[in-house]
Amino acid sequence: MTTAKDDLDGRAWLSARQTVGDAVLAAVVVSVAVAIQVTGLDSIPANRAPDALGVLFTVAAVAPLAVRRRWPLAVLVACLPGLLALIALHYSVGAAPLGLVLAFYSCIAWGSRREARAAAPVLVLAVGLAAALGPIDLSVEGALVQAALYIGGAVIGWGVRERRELLAVRETEALREVQAARRQAELE
Repeated sequence: MTTAKDDLDGRAWLSARQTVGDAVLAAVVVSVAVAIQVTGLDSIPANRAPDALGVLFTVAAVAPLAVRRRWPLAVLVACLPGLLALIALHYSVGAAPLGLVLAFYSCIAWGSRREARAAAPVLVLAVGLAAALGPIDLSVEGALVQAALYIGGAVIGWGVRERRELLAVRETEALREVQAARRQAELE
């Protein structure tokens, strides 16, 4: 059973600094991913040559990170089409999978409990779809690195969530103690 607080999960309190930080993170990841896509840095001969369409799909795979804490599950889903299009059209994926990794982490760390639980099946579906498309440049080592990144994202995400929730509980307890002390002082 979820509560209204669990559904909002603190997103109303996102500070301007956090919002700007998410936008900056997205801009940096977009810049790196586009640079890798355009230069063909990690491309293999079987990949399609970099072009405007490949850049568009790369941006689509990572730009949603700009609102990753506001709508984490939506961002996870939004990162998928760009990445799947890169794979399906045989472009080099480069750094585009970072969008999915960071969105998965964000779902677990910043989403509601319901969103955090939904993130794993969405990720499994995404990986299954990507595998079904038969990426031409994914090695066994690359697949292991991807798996490690997703597992690491989950572990770190749960740690961030647990710490934030613990701090919220302590803050609430401290506020209650202060209020009780004030009431006691007023009675004396």
